[in-house]
Amino acid sequence: MSTTTTGPGRGSRPKHLPGDRFGELVILERLGAVNGSYYAWCRCICGTDGHYGLRHLVSGATVRCSNRDSHPDPRLSEAPAYGTAHIRVSKARGKASEHECPCGEPAEQWAFRHGTQSPLRMAEGRNAGSPYSPDPEQYWALCQVHHTAWDKAEKRVTEGCGDLPSLVHVAYWTATRSPPETF
Repeated sequence: MSTTTTGPGRGSRPKHLPGDRFGELVILERLGAVNGSYYAWCRCICGTDGHYGLRHLVSGATVRCSNRDSHPDPRLSEAPAYGTAHIRVSKARGKASEHECPCGEPAEQWAFRHGTQSPLRMAEGRNAGSPYSPDPEQYWALCQVHHTAWDKAEKRVTEGCGDLPSLVHVAYWTATRSPPETF
């Protein structure tokens, strides 16, 4: 990482000086380089001091200290994101692969049951519009085939897909609203 900036008609000036702010961290002192990586001693807005890699500060990968008393882990909030909700399920109930799909095959994924009154929905990103819940009990372990069929049947019934759902979809969706003994 270069420590100076030069330009036409200008002399060099040091980069990333004390007082520079990166997210919630302010550089107090530049530290030396270790194995080619530059470091700085910084103070977070919460008052915690620590050393941080300048590369991570500049890229935005590090924006605050890791003091969880001052900065709670956003993945543990009351309304987590879609991916975080699935991580919570795995922490609470184990990996889906440790369970069996109701069809008797090994489960592969945790599937949202679609049974909550007001499911959360992702606003943007890869899972935009996908319903989910922060409650680990609102998921059941399914194999990939049945997870896909479950979600398609639910979408067809709740959104209509432009026309009325087929009787097969309604029966499948209704029969699987809670985990049956078999499919």
